[in-house]
Amino acid sequence: ADAVEARRRLREIEADLGRARADAERERAAAEQTRQAAAGRESAAGAETRRLRARLADVEASLEASRRAAREGRSSHDVRLRLLLDTLLGSANGLRQELALPPAGTLPADLVAPGPAGVVPDVAVRAHAADDPALLD
Repeated sequence: ADAVEARRRLREIEADLGRARADAERERAAAEQTRQAAAGRESAAGAETRRLRARLADVEASLEASRRAAREGRSSHDVRLRLLLDTLLGSANGLRQELALPPAGTLPADLVAPGPAGVVPDVAVRAHAADDPALLD
């Protein structure tokens, strides 16, 4: 009877061992599958990171090229404007020398009609009060 009980107990232990091994194998397979999925996600994330870094480098290069073009455009615009101004000043000086006009006897301010005699315009009417918020504008 003890031998029968020992064999039955041995079969139960072997069955438990088989179930434990099967459970362990399933867990190992699940862990391997999870590891492979994580490795795939890591690889995809690395590829996306490389793609975004390349895109960022392209955008930075494009930005620098547009800034350079804007600077060159401004400088060529400034050169053209300076050349036009120099030409106008030279033309005005040449015309002044060519015409050799005498100094003007009357100034433009002399041609303005004076206001009524003895009336001083009231500047205070046009001015703002010291605490007027419009002074802040």
